[in-house]
Amino acid sequence: MSARDVNTQAITVSGGIIGGKLNMMNGASITVTGGTVDGASIPANIINYHTTLLDDPPEFPVVDPTVYKKYAVNTFTGMPKKGSPQNILIKKNTNPKFNAGDTVQGIMYIESPNQVTFNGNFNLQGFIVMEKGVSTTDFLNFKGNFAQLPVPPDKAFDEVRATTGVSILAPGAAVTMTGSVDSILKGNVIVDSFHNNGSADIQLDRGSLITLNPNDKSAWFEGKTVKFTATGGNNVPGQGLSYSAYYLADPTSWQEPTE
Repeated sequence: MSARDVNTQAITVSGGIIGGKLNMMNGASITVTGGTVDGASIPANIINYHTTLLDDPPEFPVVDPTVYKKYAVNTFTGMPKKGSPQNILIKKNTNPKFNAGDTVQGIMYIESPNQVTFNGNFNLQGFIVMEKGVSTTDFLNFKGNFAQLPVPPDKAFDEVRATTGVSILAPGAAVTMTGSVDSILKGNVIVDSFHNNGSADIQLDRGSLITLNPNDKSAWFEGKTVKFTATGGNNVPGQGLSYSAYYLADPTSWQEPTE
């Protein structure tokens, strides 16, 4: 689904397979030159019968990553010779590079500006949060396999474990995945832009992929398959997202029958 304004190019499909329908704003443009959408492969049919036009855009959440900073209690100074860093804070302008086999446990909180590179097979037993600053060059670049696992059961992660629904929360960062081995992300990915040009599949477990950049190629797929095991609707981030309105039940306003 693209929420780009009218009179803009919202969606371009030139190949590959999209499992469901396309959704875009009424008055925006779509170009289909190949590929399959919702089981259809004829471009005209895709546009006419498998694309839904919306009159009102959905409300995108206001994202505040800073609420997670309190969990990052250890300043990252480099990978230790033994063991794995836990609940780390990456200070601004550190620009770290993680290598094959590196493991981080708990939260990885990144200040802005920063450019973080993950080489080889990187293991994360937790989730990534990156604050949004004035920088326009913040990025997370995954050059190898990214394996995301649950937070460890140790007591040091009790508070972090209580957070839910986050895989990567980086509203100001460009995220690129170029790996050659399948990657698994658990939870929602909310970033500035997302570019998949690797040669491996990416799987999102119980999460949605939301890009906030309104410009061209905000979400850009030219790699292999991106699969969703389920949407993130029932697994929204427990902190850091707000909307203009929300529903709050008043238990005094109704009475449930006892029989």
